[in-house]
Amino acid sequence: MGLVKENQAIVANVPGRKIKFYIMPDECDVKNFVAGTTEIHPGSQLPEHAHEEAEEIMFFISGKGEAVLDGEVKLINAGDFFSAPAGGTHTVRNTGKKPLLFCYIFSPAIDISIYTDEAKRLKGSGK
Repeated sequence: MGLVKENQAIVANVPGRKIKFYIMPDECDVKNFVAGTTEIHPGSQLPEHAHEEAEEIMFFISGKGEAVLDGEVKLINAGDFFSAPAGGTHTVRNTGKKPLLFCYIFSPAIDISIYTDEAKRLKGSGK
């Protein structure tokens, strides 16, 4: 595959955010990563969570907010990186007035079917 255009991404709209999946093991020739973008709406945040067997790296493209890892809060701005080790409880909050956009990468790849199956179903139904 090599190149994934924005219009080829699988889009999942969930409350408070939009997730785009670009690199997925079942969809391309890269098997050890999942990558895409997440846009968090102003005043929203990711649910606090952990990935027991995967590391996650986020690169913030625009907006500002807070990244929390194991209870430690760090201010984030466009141009910053944030990493969450496997098993690290984390969240990202949008504290600004504009969308907070970041690129994420998981390694090894995680199961994202809970998002992609629904997004594919909605796309197929024309919604």
